[in-house]
Amino acid sequence: MQAAETLPEATQSPTILCVDDETSILSSLQRALRKQPYTVLTANSGSEALSILETQDVDLVISDMRMPNMNGAELLSQVNSRWPSTLRILLTGYADMESTVSAINDGHIFRYLQKPWNNDEIAVEIDNALSHKKLIDENAALTELTAKQNEELLEFNAMLESKVEARTQELAEVNDQLVQTHDALQTSYESAIRVFAQLVELREGSSHHHSHQVADTSRLIGEHLSLDATAMRDLQNAALLHDIGQIGFTDEMVSTPIEAMTVEQQKTHHTHPGIGQAALLSIPALEKTGRLIRAHHERIDGKGFPDGLIGDAIPIESRIIAVAADFDDLQHGLLLNRQLSTSEALDHLRARAGTHYDEAVIDALLALISQPADEHTEALQNYSVHLNDLQSGMKTAKNITARNGMLLLGAGQVLNDSLIERIQQCLDDTGGSKLITVVKPDNLNTL
Repeated sequence: MQAAETLPEATQSPTILCVDDETSILSSLQRALRKQPYTVLTANSGSEALSILETQDVDLVISDMRMPNMNGAELLSQVNSRWPSTLRILLTGYADMESTVSAINDGHIFRYLQKPWNNDEIAVEIDNALSHKKLIDENAALTELTAKQNEELLEFNAMLESKVEARTQELAEVNDQLVQTHDALQTSYESAIRVFAQLVELREGSSHHHSHQVADTSRLIGEHLSLDATAMRDLQNAALLHDIGQIGFTDEMVSTPIEAMTVEQQKTHHTHPGIGQAALLSIPALEKTGRLIRAHHERIDGKGFPDGLIGDAIPIESRIIAVAADFDDLQHGLLLNRQLSTSEALDHLRARAGTHYDEAVIDALLALISQPADEHTEALQNYSVHLNDLQSGMKTAKNITARNGMLLLGAGQVLNDSLIERIQQCLDDTGGSKLITVVKPDNLNTL
């Protein structure tokens, strides 16, 4: 797109055409305007005036009303039709008022002045008329310039969209993992966030999609707490990327439950919120996301890390992520030194409401799990139950697999005593998680 254009400054003095069949009147007009910065032309008749207008640009025509062959009203009517941008002033006597009204209607004159005139008055009226014309001309030029710039902007946007699309296609060809997100990457940086989250999960060796599970749970809690659209967007971004600071950790660090970490490992673990924020510093659009990631291990009582924030000083989005992340980690053995069932994880969180976690956030999670399932909360209605606590009549929510990946029982199967016994035997023989995900039963106390 070309550099912004500016309206040209006027370089010529305004041109005024005075028309009267009496030479003395024309001389008087010239004397009245001799000290003004105008180019003054004269014509002795309407036809002569039209001839001048056909060959020269004129800003203002001052015409006497009474002239032979073509009077002032007729002349100014033709000027209005052929040169509408030229302003028109009519000189008239008291006896010509009826004709003056006709001139106003037909010629759209700017002003009419009665003879005899006052030189100062006519100078002021001419100056006002030319100022009015200047405004009209500048507005027309500005409108034209704006239209031209809008057209250039549309062309620039089309070119930019074309380049973005081409670049996105190149990225998709380089990395097959980005194929499924290719369309989203063309329209939003949020697609890149989801790709980053997938890389974090690949680094962690996560088979249960921890980042996405935390994001889904955070979204449901945020909606329950009526967060606005901006806060919901920031919450989703930060939830997906909350563990991005662990990408550089060793395999041992990533897989060790926090409770089982050595003092040195815990010190290293405490650095990942700050590392996560630093990883996003070069992306201005993710500045808020970085601050939320930094605060997701803070505690309500101020004993969290890295900054020891207390209560409402912790962003509400970070308080939500803290609950959602720990809820998931508790059930997968990444927080404590053992896996907890869903009900045990809820008890653990509830016992720490007001110290570790925001009470309102805990209440929201409990309310979501307790309410009837729908298409938005179905994932929260599934419970992790220890193998020893399985009961006849429960239905599996996910596939049950051995450690080597062999499918033992598919999702959606209703359990009976015989199936439960066989699952127990197979898991004892082949290894695998003893936590089985089932659809929430009607009676929560059975868990």
